[in-house]
Amino acid sequence: MKTIVLSETALNAACHPEFPVTEILGGEPPASFANVSIRVGKSCTLVSTDSCTAESRWLVIGNAISEQFQNLQTDDHQPFFERCVRFGLRSFDKSIALSPNAMPYREGSRSSAFVSMNSTLRILAEEGYANSRNVYVYDLKEAADARTLGDHEPDPGPYRAAMSELIDLLSSTANVSAEAGNSIDLDWRATEQVAKGFAFEEWLPLLSTDQRKFVERKVTGPLRVRGPAGTGKTLAMIMKALKLAKDAGDNPERILFLTHSWAIAAQIDDLILSIGRDIPSASLIEVYPLMELARQRDYGLVGRRPLGLDSEEGKRRALGVIADILDTFVAADWLAFRGGCSAPFVDWMEAPASSRERRNLCWEILIEFGCVLAADGLLDRASDMERYLRIRRVGYMMQLTNDTEKEVVFTLWRAFLDYLRKEGFIATDQIVSDYLNELQTFYWEAKRGKDGYDYVFVDEMHLFNAQERLVFHNLLSDGNASPRVIMALDPKQSPREVFADISDDKDQRNRSIYERARLPNPDKIDFVDVYRYTHEIGQLTKSVVDLIPALDVNEDWDLPGANSVNGNGPVPEYQVVPDLNASFATAIGLGKRLQSDSRAHGGQVAILCMDYDRFARLHPAAAGQNRKEIFVIASRDDVERLRFMKQRIVFSTPEYVAGLQFDTVLLIDVNANLVPDGPYRGNAQRRFLSELYLGMSRAERQLVIVASRDCDGLTPYLNSAIEKGFLVPARL
Repeated sequence: MKTIVLSETALNAACHPEFPVTEILGGEPPASFANVSIRVGKSCTLVSTDSCTAESRWLVIGNAISEQFQNLQTDDHQPFFERCVRFGLRSFDKSIALSPNAMPYREGSRSSAFVSMNSTLRILAEEGYANSRNVYVYDLKEAADARTLGDHEPDPGPYRAAMSELIDLLSSTANVSAEAGNSIDLDWRATEQVAKGFAFEEWLPLLSTDQRKFVERKVTGPLRVRGPAGTGKTLAMIMKALKLAKDAGDNPERILFLTHSWAIAAQIDDLILSIGRDIPSASLIEVYPLMELARQRDYGLVGRRPLGLDSEEGKRRALGVIADILDTFVAADWLAFRGGCSAPFVDWMEAPASSRERRNLCWEILIEFGCVLAADGLLDRASDMERYLRIRRVGYMMQLTNDTEKEVVFTLWRAFLDYLRKEGFIATDQIVSDYLNELQTFYWEAKRGKDGYDYVFVDEMHLFNAQERLVFHNLLSDGNASPRVIMALDPKQSPREVFADISDDKDQRNRSIYERARLPNPDKIDFVDVYRYTHEIGQLTKSVVDLIPALDVNEDWDLPGANSVNGNGPVPEYQVVPDLNASFATAIGLGKRLQSDSRAHGGQVAILCMDYDRFARLHPAAAGQNRKEIFVIASRDDVERLRFMKQRIVFSTPEYVAGLQFDTVLLIDVNANLVPDGPYRGNAQRRFLSELYLGMSRAERQLVIVASRDCDGLTPYLNSAIEKGFLVPARL
């Protein structure tokens, strides 16, 4: 492998899923890709744009790593290259960061990260190498050997050889055809569309009355803004943060803006810098996902990597582990507990392994593990089981009617922890629990006055679970003052119902989610004007919202009706097809037909699948058979690459595109069997209606719903909307 040198201006192209990584690593790259040229010299391969000079900033991936690189699995070549590129992006743009799944670790100007989730090798890199403005990726080391980065000095040979050859390669003829340059969209204009190019003072008069009221409200304690999707909550939060920064003048406040993902954090940071370009202290506003703050420890030092329960891969892995544990338990130890369990619980446990009932059980156990057992810091000791048995059960927890059923769950928890130990994983909920413990120490109490924040903003609070919400107030610099936490939420959009009270105290049923997060009685402002979708889509989403209060949701979650200000559009349509194959074919065919119209409206088409089991079966076909036309988002990490895929149809699930909007949405598998009959129907109803609302509210202009007869047809929860004319049969 030759040393690879990439210009700062070429890094966006290098992030593209079709970038010729294999060819470059193999030493036989094409002459160009999109707007970059690729030139091969004696000591290095140069990837750059025409505007580059020797004084440009460069990412250098040294060939000193060749020996270890040969030991990588072929499947690890792509993530290795992507994470090297990420080191460069992070160095050149501080709003970009490494994925938490890479377990990045920093020591001065040096950083390291795992090659992939499956590798034990870590990539070592140094920013500003040799007093330059460049980034040098200089080694691959086993995690156990890379605990102290200061012990590993870079080999200067590959770097010097590449940089000395750089001028000659830059002067050679570039070969980037106009056709190649126009073939792939490398510009991400989502934040520009939101910001509209306006600065802070230009935006103020454009805000709605409710938005302006929120921005101008003095913050003396918790402040909450709530509203349906599209009401401008995030924009108002950004304007609020910028106003606080502006009003502080020469004595800048410490402001933290928390999100649930890096993709959303990057968008918000871009918007803050764009809208706040005339506010000097805007650049001091810190924007991070919660997990980035929580990872205070390098778990790699003790041989652990995150299982990633909040990512598609981690969640699928965890559910797979739980399914295996259940199979083993039912085949061996279950009979010892069976007699003490209720009939519905027995039916649940003894449901066929491939049945929907068993999969629902796995999901409920996953939530119980993350938001009850891990949240309360329970391990696998006998004393922990006694504590678990004493926990008061509330409505959102897994329905366990007696101690024997709780003992079954705790036995499964022990097996789950044993798996994590043996395989070297740690769950993200466990990481958050550790972080919460650190925030309760005398050490943090002593340093929070200096390192804590004056204000904490929490975007999309509904996506954080119960224990994550307990972090917010602990991050403030003054632990005795009323917590100045500013929250935005649309709880009807939540993809998971994980709001569990885990206290052992006496009954406190009347406490709201804010009190459980130690944020009692926040000032409340409701946004009711929707800027995101048409009046017709708004009517349909409201008809679903109106169903949710019937499920005895706490009044904190009751949203006011929303009014669309985007005007009129097509009435949402529905279609019922025979089976899975017909659903997939219908969606792909319709998506291709509607894509050009969506582009004409400045947007794109998204196909969102409501059934996660079917999505797992369909997305390989979507990616394989339609690679040039379909972009699959199978995890939140994939969202970051969407900026390069504006010409393609998106294929995903509602959860993975939360926070994103599309001109046209085809919502498939909106099937009746997703809410099966039985004693545990309530939780399934809540999850289904929440995700239905989320999926429908991703559409800006046009919405089509597809159901399958082999899964009992269209969900009856849309019958009322059909009767009112809010949803009509598709015109075939």
